[in-house]
Amino acid sequence: MNSKHRSNKPYRRRSAAPAKATLFLALAAVAALTSCSRGNSASETATVKKDQQLVIAIDAEPDTLDPQSQTTSVVASILKYSVETLTNTTATGELAPGLATSWKLSNDGLKLTLDLRKNVTFQNGSPFTSTAVKATLDRVLDPKVTVPYRSAFSAISEVLTPDAHTVELVLSRPAPALPKALSLETVGILAPDSVSQNGNSYTKIVLPVGTGPYRVEQYDRGEKIAMSRNESYWGAKPYFKGISFKIVPEASSRQNMLMSGEAQMILSPPLTSLDAISKNSSTTVHTGLPARTLYAVFNTQRPPFDNPLVRRALNYAIDREAIIKSVMHNTAEAAKGPLAPALADNCTMDHPYAYDPEKARTLLKDAGVKSLEVEFGAPNGKYPQATQIAQAIAGYLKDVGVTVKVTTLDWPTYVGRVTSAPKDNFGLHILGWAASYMDPQQPMTQFQSDQAPPRGLATSFYKNAKVDALLASAAKEINLQTRSALYCDAQKIVWDDAPFIFLWAQKYPIAFNSALTGITVAPNEYFDTIHARPAN
Repeated sequence: MNSKHRSNKPYRRRSAAPAKATLFLALAAVAALTSCSRGNSASETATVKKDQQLVIAIDAEPDTLDPQSQTTSVVASILKYSVETLTNTTATGELAPGLATSWKLSNDGLKLTLDLRKNVTFQNGSPFTSTAVKATLDRVLDPKVTVPYRSAFSAISEVLTPDAHTVELVLSRPAPALPKALSLETVGILAPDSVSQNGNSYTKIVLPVGTGPYRVEQYDRGEKIAMSRNESYWGAKPYFKGISFKIVPEASSRQNMLMSGEAQMILSPPLTSLDAISKNSSTTVHTGLPARTLYAVFNTQRPPFDNPLVRRALNYAIDREAIIKSVMHNTAEAAKGPLAPALADNCTMDHPYAYDPEKARTLLKDAGVKSLEVEFGAPNGKYPQATQIAQAIAGYLKDVGVTVKVTTLDWPTYVGRVTSAPKDNFGLHILGWAASYMDPQQPMTQFQSDQAPPRGLATSFYKNAKVDALLASAAKEINLQTRSALYCDAQKIVWDDAPFIFLWAQKYPIAFNSALTGITVAPNEYFDTIHARPAN
């Protein structure tokens, strides 16, 4: 993990930007050259000392610390330090034990039996037993609680506890992805008696208490989340006595914190500075796999975006390769389908949405659209270069006759807006999706009509009966080859219907002090410094 800057080979095709977007892209390129000229002139990072606080600068305000209500890989990664799950996803994407040491599916696929880890206690001293697992899973399934990823567990009809260390999940239908889904922080196991303490309530957790190696001590909104080492942790003890996740939306500020030693790791370093940071002997950059898909999401309930011709037109209006090169600095791969290439069941489409502004204008004319104005939402700090991406897309859309107003909001406010009713939502908004467990079931819920807000995160409000039927069949299909074909068929329909402007699959860069070892990032974008320590 401590090897220097690692990256998959990016696409190199050069594409001419339209006249209206050229200035923006040129300025982005100048910024990149200016930033990367720093080389080794940056100050050395501070020495890593035994038992000091590990400081990690994150890129956006968490929308919640409630495991059952979380929606992002960053929040899920943070919660994993404190609240553990029954299974885990390893740094190589494999399924591994967690609080469950083993599991077995019945021959008919309708019961999943889990053997729980023994001699484990919660951070408040209460014992970890099957009763605690049942309490958390019952909360996940309770419609009174906001659970955006509830659909992954909809097959569970009953949770049985035959003894203190055995849980039986009775299923209404086969659910082949369920063992993987149990690694999702949505089912992070909470101490039952903590749900009504320290400001927590059954419907909203503000300070979660789990079994993990660190305990959440304090959450200062807009500033930091402070955790202390759990000295009674059942597993290997962390090196650092505490972790502070500092909330720093500005990428340049995060970079300065790393270079000065104020932080030992940062998420989403400035893309313009990746080369400079990686060339500095005191810092290491890890870019990871292109596991997150990024889209511009249409509000398909708002005319004219209820017309697939219009949605396809705007897909042809965007030069993805030019934006990847000049704005994303070759840390992404142009979309070839709805899912990221890191997922085994991604399906390459027969026809790409190549940059073709003339075709875009023709399709808009065929759809009867003579003039179009749209508000385009972008989150501040959540995705690398999100504002610049929105501005570049706006430039391309202007070239085909679409007037765009870009609106940027902080992440919690943004989440509230994009999960609101269609009439209150943006016409177009940026959203990314990294599969929290390595299975197509979760990212494909974006296209399930029953997962539109407020029930889920299908923020396009897209509805296609054939897609719904294919996804329902795939969710319960045990034969892996048949299951993969069902998901591929669904992806092809979605690609043609274009509820999104499909942009790219992007990598997930982090940067950290080269004096550290034991830092990993899994393909689902979960970062892990729990067992970080000095390399020497």
